[in-house]
Amino acid sequence: MARGSPLSTGQPNLGHPRPLTMQLLLVAEQTALLQKVTSQYQPTLEPLITEQGRVAITPVLTVTPPQPAPQRSQNQYYGNAQPPTTTTTTLSLSLGCSVEPAEPVLVHCKLVVSDRRSIQTKDSKPPQTKEVEARAILQTGLTNVSSVGTLSFDHPFEKVTILFRVYDIVDGRPASGLIQRLNRARLEGSRSCDVKLVVDGVELDAHRAVLAERSPVLNRMLTTGSFKEAREGRVEVVDFPRAAIEKFLEYLYTDRVEDCDGCEVELLQLADKYEVPELTDYLEKRLWTYDPLRAVEVLNATGVSDIVSSPLRRRLTAIVVDNLADLDGTPEWAAFRETHPALVDFLVGTVARSAESTCSMWSQDHLAGQL
Repeated sequence: MARGSPLSTGQPNLGHPRPLTMQLLLVAEQTALLQKVTSQYQPTLEPLITEQGRVAITPVLTVTPPQPAPQRSQNQYYGNAQPPTTTTTTLSLSLGCSVEPAEPVLVHCKLVVSDRRSIQTKDSKPPQTKEVEARAILQTGLTNVSSVGTLSFDHPFEKVTILFRVYDIVDGRPASGLIQRLNRARLEGSRSCDVKLVVDGVELDAHRAVLAERSPVLNRMLTTGSFKEAREGRVEVVDFPRAAIEKFLEYLYTDRVEDCDGCEVELLQLADKYEVPELTDYLEKRLWTYDPLRAVEVLNATGVSDIVSSPLRRRLTAIVVDNLADLDGTPEWAAFRETHPALVDFLVGTVARSAESTCSMWSQDHLAGQL
């Protein structure tokens, strides 16, 4: 692999809807094997349920396989001509809501058909794939979309992977009112700020009420008189870079981080330290779709700690296992091997025992600053 070239992801790149500030509610991926049958059928797909059951979406995939030629009398054909046959398979995806959204949501879907393949080696060819992307808006009164997207192909693909992202459209509107004013005051160092976070000798202004409301730990530190931080209005933050603390404050005020800029692990650690589970959930949605190099970096930085959930750890591990041939020789893989040799031996052993690709991937190019 040429230096600087993108790693193989096993799936083509995924474009992204705009505006970039829409709040991501759900990431999901489902795979179904394509049957060698002649009649139309619907593989089983799991419902897409957002946090607290706010929206429940039922995806339905209809597969129309190649159809045999209609029976005709032999005298309808001339010479050695053979009766025509249909070789095209067509997939059609529709969506419905079992729980109507109170506000409109955007569902971004991507269908990718591919062959089941053995583990990638340096000399192997990329698997053949075909894809289509589609978007649909679901809202109260319009909760069923009969055909979100269709995909037709003649190659005898063996499986279809459907990638879903659900966005809150309303949440993409610019912040207004009190929160907007408080965040602007924080950034401008207004006199309304009554507490400072001190990192690397730099004081970052904030509001005691906002920090106390968002974090139980900061609440105790800033509202309990026995704590030095409560008396002095200063919180010394150690072991974290200034950039991570600035993005931590950005999330506490706005519920999003426009660009994590490589601080995802530090933000996960801050979310754990200051007990902000919403930030953990927000970050895990982003990390779920990272490319192999970032997956290795996150696994290397988190080790066996519990700051990432078991499902996310399995996901990142699957991404790495599926791309070991491309990762070999990179500085990120070398650092991972040096820090966690036993884990690397386990992953390499997993590849040696496996005959199937472990996962499909969404590429990273859409992520920076887009959620």
